[in-house]
Amino acid sequence: MDHETPTQQRGVRVCSAALFGGARYRLEVCEVLQVGETVTASDLIERLPSPPTKASVHAEIQRLVAAGVLIRLDRRPGDRHAYLRVGDTCLWQAARELADAARHASSPGAAGSDTGFLAALHKETAR
Repeated sequence: MDHETPTQQRGVRVCSAALFGGARYRLEVCEVLQVGETVTASDLIERLPSPPTKASVHAEIQRLVAAGVLIRLDRRPGDRHAYLRVGDTCLWQAARELADAARHASSPGAAGSDTGFLAALHKETAR
């Protein structure tokens, strides 16, 4: 994720949308999460290299909470932040691997012999 190009970022977002039915930012959000940590939406926005809008991050959080992989914690008295516990699931590691594969496939000079989804991704991001 360090120093990704706009083309690589687009590749991750195309991959995310294809995998998650239009959810362009889900891979980016999922790949920065670690099992067992406690985070806020602001934490996630700070971690993303070129963050989507706050509304997009909040929408992804809502979907991940609904899926049961992020757990909303009770608010701390006097604190305006909503805290979330990152659940124990292979989703986070899978998201990192998928995003890395999408970045590689959308990099200039990526192997043209890739087949299937990554080849289609390479074509899509080459436009």
